[in-house]
Amino acid sequence: MKRYTIAILIGFTAIATGALADDTAVELESTFVHVAEDVSEAVVLLEVKSTWAGGMDDGKHSDPFLEYAPEGFDPLVEGSGSGIIIDEAGHIVTNYHVVRGAIEIVAVLNDGRRREATLVGEDPDTDLAIVRIEDPDLAVGELGEMADVHVGQWAIAIGAPYGLSCSMTVGHVSATGRRDIGPLPIQDFIQTDASINPGNSGGPLVDIQGKVIGINTMIIGHGTGIGLAIPVSLVREVSTELIREGTMHRGQIGVVLQDGDADLLAELGAGGSEGVVISRIEAGGGAHPAGMERGDVVTTFAGQSVADRDSLQRLIYAAGPGEVVKIKWLRDGKPGSGEVTIGTHEARQAGSREGTEHTGDDLGFNVETLPPDLRSHLGWGEDAAGLMVTTVRAGSPAQRAGIEFSDIILEAGGNEVHYPIDVARATIKSKSDKVLLYVYNWGMESYRYVSVDKP
Repeated sequence: MKRYTIAILIGFTAIATGALADDTAVELESTFVHVAEDVSEAVVLLEVKSTWAGGMDDGKHSDPFLEYAPEGFDPLVEGSGSGIIIDEAGHIVTNYHVVRGAIEIVAVLNDGRRREATLVGEDPDTDLAIVRIEDPDLAVGELGEMADVHVGQWAIAIGAPYGLSCSMTVGHVSATGRRDIGPLPIQDFIQTDASINPGNSGGPLVDIQGKVIGINTMIIGHGTGIGLAIPVSLVREVSTELIREGTMHRGQIGVVLQDGDADLLAELGAGGSEGVVISRIEAGGGAHPAGMERGDVVTTFAGQSVADRDSLQRLIYAAGPGEVVKIKWLRDGKPGSGEVTIGTHEARQAGSREGTEHTGDDLGFNVETLPPDLRSHLGWGEDAAGLMVTTVRAGSPAQRAGIEFSDIILEAGGNEVHYPIDVARATIKSKSDKVLLYVYNWGMESYRYVSVDKP
């Protein structure tokens, strides 16, 4: 009799558990439906007409027909993206790359209404822009808080992939604080596996309550499930200033910054310290008059210690143009300091090879002298230093250090390189177990130091 009782209890428990699971699934499904209905009202499809040169990078060089086009010929390009209305005044936040070079922008609302949009402001450094429409009856998206965003939570992307308005995909927040992805100087991405496709750019990434936690901006590869969104904290900061001022006001001191790991800092004589490496001094900035040099390791800015590039960059951007700031650094292990005058930051606007390949000693990469057509493209003279990386061996010290195909090696061991043998000599002469290279990525227009293990 007890056996039957236990069996009956197990049966009831299974039924109850199954019913509970069904109820939970229905409740979750209902939540997604409500989010789709509520948020979609504030999401718009942006139809954009732009000039070829303004709307597409190197567009004229990608179409053989346009190579023979007459001088001044600049055809129109039609494209689309997404955006979300953020206030009753009709301001819409979207991506800069969606409206770059636009001469006509039309916002298509969820119910089919079409409204001409005007560009209010744009910020190439974060890939954000604000456009505005006029309509007395607008739904508004609610901005959330980054403090409430956690890895593992639901993430819902809503936008117009391939022009298909108000499409919704569901995934999770895969990571936060993603940086060093692409050329944007200001990065703090949310990573998500919610499906993002061309046309989703500028659309919202929302949580399960329908609050905007990010603006979808790019994917890494195709079919990888790796999408990136600009975090709501940055969206709120930038959109507020763009609406108020039409542009962003950021400070600059005329440097290119690079994070330094323990090996790189040791090679620069700052072992055991924390700091940010100056990989380039720009002409006309405040860094050079202050006594700073390429290869210096910045340790404090305006009295605040800095341990990574992003924290220092944010401090510089936050400083007001004309402000004089005390900065400290290490150079070959010796402390230095100066006062730097903050300037005004200008936002980023966004063939066959000749010669024989030569080995970069045993570091695991091959180099060749720069082809004349590349020198011409870069505007470099014949006597300029530089060797192009043509191959990188899998698993080699060079690959582990981040050397990539088409990188240009400018220095090895602190000396300019003009011939492949210069790299080999620097490797042999290095007194440590590493070789310090100074590298230019001409596709990304970026400079960096790289510390490579000797074989």
